[in-house]
Amino acid sequence: MLDVTTGSSLSLRRCELFEPLSDAQIEELASCGRRRALVAGETLLSENAEADELFVVEHGLLQVKLAVSGGRVVSSAEAGPGQLVGWSALAAPHAYFAEVVALTDGVVLALSAADVEEVLLREPAAGYAMMKRIAGLISMRLRDLKEEFVELLSTQAQPR
Repeated sequence: MLDVTTGSSLSLRRCELFEPLSDAQIEELASCGRRRALVAGETLLSENAEADELFVVEHGLLQVKLAVSGGRVVSSAEAGPGQLVGWSALAAPHAYFAEVVALTDGVVLALSAADVEEVLLREPAAGYAMMKRIAGLISMRLRDLKEEFVELLSTQAQPR
């Protein structure tokens, strides 16, 4: 049986965003992380809430939801094992941009943004590489949202 730190290290290694980090940095972050169990339907993150933690999915499936005009909510993405949610904790204005809800029972590894930043500041090259990956993730999410937005507009513009 794996101890908590070893299991957390494996979870971080499975997450693409942490690939630039050394084994020592992964171990340091793993020792700071805490596991959090989720039940299906539970809200992990609330849109516009202060973002001070990021989460690596260990088990289960999460749904990222965005509020749109008229009080409607759209699903923008799903996150499963090895994926990260809450990256807004590492970038100003440090507010979660979406709601994240557990689709299934699961477990996430919670990491304090302050702990992650401390590790990244000590090794700027790794920190830069990780932030480039986060920028790429943001770019992909924006592109996906743009496509969904255009599709939504086109369905509303069609005559009935």
